[in-house]
Amino acid sequence: IYEKDVNFGSGKGFLYDTYLVEEQSCTANKGYILESFEVTINENGATVDKGTLQNLPKTKQITLTKRIKASDINFKNGDPIFILKLTGTDYAGKSHTYYRQVRFDAATVKKNTGSDGYVSLSEVFKDIPMGDYVATEEETGRYKLSTLTSQGGTVSGEHVTFNMTPANDTYNATFTNFKYDWQYYTHTDVVDNKLTNVRFLGGCSGNTQGVSKLVEGMDIDEV
Repeated sequence: IYEKDVNFGSGKGFLYDTYLVEEQSCTANKGYILESFEVTINENGATVDKGTLQNLPKTKQITLTKRIKASDINFKNGDPIFILKLTGTDYAGKSHTYYRQVRFDAATVKKNTGSDGYVSLSEVFKDIPMGDYVATEEETGRYKLSTLTSQGGTVSGEHVTFNMTPANDTYNATFTNFKYDWQYYTHTDVVDNKLTNVRFLGGCSGNTQGVSKLVEGMDIDEV
């Protein structure tokens, strides 16, 4: 064993077989993806030089911000609501899709409007497995995207791509929208993963009524 290096020898003493080399968890690599690889030893011996193995952090976070002009809001049309979407593949090859909603209600707009007349709200996507992700926003009534800026990402049209690296912890994007439709009175609303008005078909009436009241308003991931 050498400083920062591990040498398993020249193969002497190893039976002909395929061996799995796995990095074991410890305090120093907590929160990182552990490396592993296979080595096959035969009559010709085996030398495997993996070079420098760099542990990748398991998770990062991405912050998406929605920005609109406060004076454009007409609460008779309901609270402006936007859906932010993050989709991609982590470095282990697994696909992920996340959604967050941003709601501009009267109290929030009053509290968060800046000197430039714009109000901004942010959603933090936490514990995102390291990988490559694309951030977009879903279509919504009355508003369209005007500008899109980012730190740690690449902007292209109406989306931003994040290619995560171990050294970078800053990944964010700001979607600025303008209001283009002022006609008529409408109302929009979104219920974000909440259970409401739960009803059961069959079963004990007393039990099912109790369960319905118990789960009312709960997040679907908590049930």
